[in-house]
Amino acid sequence: MDLLLRHHANVRAPPAVRGGGDALQLAAKGGSVRIANRLLNCGADVNAPTSQVGGHSALEYAAKYGRVGMIKVLWNASGTVFTAEQYDSTISVAPENGQFACVFLLRSLSSTSTGFIDFDV
Repeated sequence: MDLLLRHHANVRAPPAVRGGGDALQLAAKGGSVRIANRLLNCGADVNAPTSQVGGHSALEYAAKYGRVGMIKVLWNASGTVFTAEQYDSTISVAPENGQFACVFLLRSLSSTSTGFIDFDV
C-alpha cells in the first residue's frame, strides 16, 4: 500500500461493478484498522458508492464481519455523516451474520452522538 500511495494511487477509485469494493470498503471488510486510517488520512470517502451488484459500504462491511474497532474508526472519521438509510442498512446486515456486538455498538454510538447521523437526508 505504501508504494501505491507514494505513487499517488487514487484512494477514491470506484469499486468494480460486481461484488468489489473501493480501498476503504475492502479494508473495512478485512478489518485492517491501520490501512483504513491511512486511507482516511489520504482522503478516502467513508460514504463512497458501493459496487452495483453485491457491494456494501465500508460501515456495512465492518458490521457484517464483526469489525468492532473498524466501526469505531469509520464512525469517528472527521466530517462523516451517515444517513438514516445507511444506518438502517448497516443495523440489518450485522444480525444477519450473528454480529450482535456490532448492533449494540452502532445503537450505542447513534444514541450518544450528535451530528453523525443525518436523518433529514
